[in-house]
Amino acid sequence: MLVSINKNEKTEQIAAQTRKIGEGEREKLTFRHLLTHWGGFQHNIDIFKENGIFCSFEEYIERIKTSWQKYSVGTRFSYSNVGFDLAAFILGKISGMSFPKFMQQEVYGPLGMNRSFVLAEEALEDANCATGHIKDTPTSREMTLFPEIAAGAQFTCVKDMSRFLQMHINGGKIDGKQFLLPEILKEMYSLPFPVEHQMMATGMGIGVLKFRFGGTLALSFFGDGPGYAALHQMYPEIGIGWLIQANQVVGSYSVIINILNKIREPLIEWKLGSIPDDLSLEGKIDLPPVTELTSSRLDRLAGKYISRMLDIDCESKDGVLIVHLRGEEIPLQAHSETVFSGEKIPFLEFELEPNGRPLTLSYFDNNGQITVLDYDSGPADEPGPNLKEWTTFSGMYSYDYGTFRLYSAPVVKNGHLYLMSSMNNKEYHLSPYESGVFFTADGQNVIFEEDKILMPDSTWKRDDITVDKVKELHRQNVDDIRIREISLDEYIQILEKIGDNDGAEEIKRIKEERYPKEKQ
Repeated sequence: MLVSINKNEKTEQIAAQTRKIGEGEREKLTFRHLLTHWGGFQHNIDIFKENGIFCSFEEYIERIKTSWQKYSVGTRFSYSNVGFDLAAFILGKISGMSFPKFMQQEVYGPLGMNRSFVLAEEALEDANCATGHIKDTPTSREMTLFPEIAAGAQFTCVKDMSRFLQMHINGGKIDGKQFLLPEILKEMYSLPFPVEHQMMATGMGIGVLKFRFGGTLALSFFGDGPGYAALHQMYPEIGIGWLIQANQVVGSYSVIINILNKIREPLIEWKLGSIPDDLSLEGKIDLPPVTELTSSRLDRLAGKYISRMLDIDCESKDGVLIVHLRGEEIPLQAHSETVFSGEKIPFLEFELEPNGRPLTLSYFDNNGQITVLDYDSGPADEPGPNLKEWTTFSGMYSYDYGTFRLYSAPVVKNGHLYLMSSMNNKEYHLSPYESGVFFTADGQNVIFEEDKILMPDSTWKRDDITVDKVKELHRQNVDDIRIREISLDEYIQILEKIGDNDGAEEIKRIKEERYPKEKQ
């Protein structure tokens, strides 16, 4: 089994390019890095073929070999599906069997999980396999054959997952037989590469939380795929857990959380007799005394800091550094030139380059979760070169995700090139690397190639869409991906990002006509 393999064993020499991070990266990479998201890989890479369907697992692995690395191995957490699938590929090389066969022989079989698969084509042979949906559109068979078979392609049922849960609750035993040794479980439940005060992280592929309900261990992970969403959550020390699955991705998260909130506290109270208070870092971190900084010291920290799941804007105003976080404005107090704190923010630290320009921001929340964000851009930045060649990149680009379309558009601000994207509602400052090749602050490659933009997880094609064209498609009342509800939402978002608010309002009116809200 995998647990018998040295988790620090070096991975084989896979020819991956690196982003100016020095030699020897491959030699440093271990299974532990791959399984804890510390390998420095991209979150995803492009898994679509030219015809719009998914590539095979084998082709996916070949694409990984030529992908750019985001961060040096072992330097920081960076969530990566790529790392897990690479681990599965290497495991196949070591074990002498494919990853699906390994899972059947070493995991599903011993646990009695007889209706669980990592290959969609095998799961789809079961007549009771639920069809995925993206809003009202069923996911086609082709769009269900997801190649990320280790990172997020498991098909399973409640009965099988209940056996998986029993194994964890019973200290690694199932039907009286030891499946995993207690010391292996303890290692799985530990926070990888921890720092002081940390109480929450993504561990061996599953979220490790140690702040809820008096600090009892919680394992929790939410994820989605092509038409599906699921929440796995368990409290091994209490002896409870649940699996909530949905064959719908649009709007399913709120439904799943609503179900969770209805069952979690009553079950914990039933097991423990009462509900323990959560642990909090508020007032628990010893910091240097509060100090005052000059406006110039604060001004240099102002700007946008980005990560995959969280962006933070810092503003220097009236001698105070203010953080814009999840819709709130939080004034900070300085404890040094780089260390700050504030309400709901027990600790926040900036890392600076030798010239004083921000490099990263490390943010602790009260739950003991650390997020490291990269400095994107700010008001103290010098004007950029506004190169003439950038004009060839201008225009609207689109990316089809099966049943809907996303949009991106390059723009120039303050002489710098930015990429506006409706995918995850992002705005990236692009740093030139070589002709036509740029990097975002968080290490994603952006390559302009003829009428395409190549990014790690997507290929965007130049699109001739206009507001007038959408109006005409609406008038014709045709079934076109560009006027589906989600596509219209994405187009509205990109129009607002590039400053075409009038166009965005027109598309909003079209959306309201095509998809009227039900009256309460």
